[in-house]
Amino acid sequence: MDISLRNKLYDLAFEYYQTKLWKRLWDSEIFSCKLEGDRIGYISIMGKAGSFIGVALYIGDVGLNSLQMIRSKEQSDDPLADFEELLSQECLMCSFESEWNRFKEEEHYLHAYCSDNDIKYNSQKYLPAFERYRCNCVPWKFSNQDARDMILALQCCLEVNQKLGRRRPKTLGIMENKGFDQEVVHLEKRNDDFIWDKVIIRNPETVARYEKGEFTNSQYKSLTKKCDESWMMDIFVSPGAVQSNKRKPPYFPYILLIVNPHIEMIYTCVAAHEVNSIKSLNNEFYDVLKQQGLPKSITVKNERTYAFCEDICERLDIKLKVEMFNDDVLDIEMGLFDKYAHQHDEDAYRDMVDEVLKEVDLSIMPDDTLFAILNASINDEVGLSDEVMDKLFAELERRKYIDFDE
Repeated sequence: MDISLRNKLYDLAFEYYQTKLWKRLWDSEIFSCKLEGDRIGYISIMGKAGSFIGVALYIGDVGLNSLQMIRSKEQSDDPLADFEELLSQECLMCSFESEWNRFKEEEHYLHAYCSDNDIKYNSQKYLPAFERYRCNCVPWKFSNQDARDMILALQCCLEVNQKLGRRRPKTLGIMENKGFDQEVVHLEKRNDDFIWDKVIIRNPETVARYEKGEFTNSQYKSLTKKCDESWMMDIFVSPGAVQSNKRKPPYFPYILLIVNPHIEMIYTCVAAHEVNSIKSLNNEFYDVLKQQGLPKSITVKNERTYAFCEDICERLDIKLKVEMFNDDVLDIEMGLFDKYAHQHDEDAYRDMVDEVLKEVDLSIMPDDTLFAILNASINDEVGLSDEVMDKLFAELERRKYIDFDE
């Protein structure tokens, strides 16, 4: 982030903090603003309901969908789904922290800013922090564009504070947002003035909440083998974050789990290769279907997995149903989840791969998958224990790819 943008953010953040606007607006009393490129940002003022103080900017349909999904969220009986909901925010955040626990680089810049502006750093009860929240990612640093968007949002907050004075928010048209198809106050900055208007929050139907799985026509044609089995399948977010690029935020990958509950056999447990994408899980799902055959039915327990399976199961005439898993399968999921719930580094995730392979029946895996695991171990992409390596070599020997007797 450019130093001029950073300093402007600090200027506005300290000025905003003095307004105490969060004492007069609830976080549900949102208003909107026009951003660069004719984008719309939706602003939520946080702090009246508790100790967290901040300004959240939700941008466009994706941001709006995230905001409404969070506000309508109810506690479920599925801790994995609840964990994913916690990671579902798509917004820019200006927060005010009582203890500095953000990026060391940002702390350095804030120290310098306070020194240059005669602000006693250690005497400040709350200090501003700026982070970008992206779905299924660890909060990350602002880009220049993020900074420009938040600068405008904070300027809008100052404008609202000035107009509000001692009046009630509804006198300005700012009221509790109860969902879509409702008017909200809209601000547009022209030169040094703000134009006040209203816009209607429309349901962002163009935003697909969940991705659908898909096979190629040739893959569909090759799936002719059937099996007299019923599977349980789930796609959930790993509690351990991985980071493949130091310049990008660590992310929590989706995990595909397929289990035959009748013989307590894990057919696969594999992670997506990219953030917020389950496309890389398509081939893994295909490999299991190709190796095991088409099951009579697949049971899922959430909307995400249903959306992923729906078109594929319809095309392959596999019965798809939604219901809670039995205790044995839930124990498998929660065992994986709990083991790595508090570990957020790549080594922890590598260990999880090893733990899963200890339980998986390698005999049902396609040749390509076995060799991919072997190559990943050779290239140090995953760390496999001696137990798993022995199991892998034994399976390769059974398939006559290697012969230890020669």
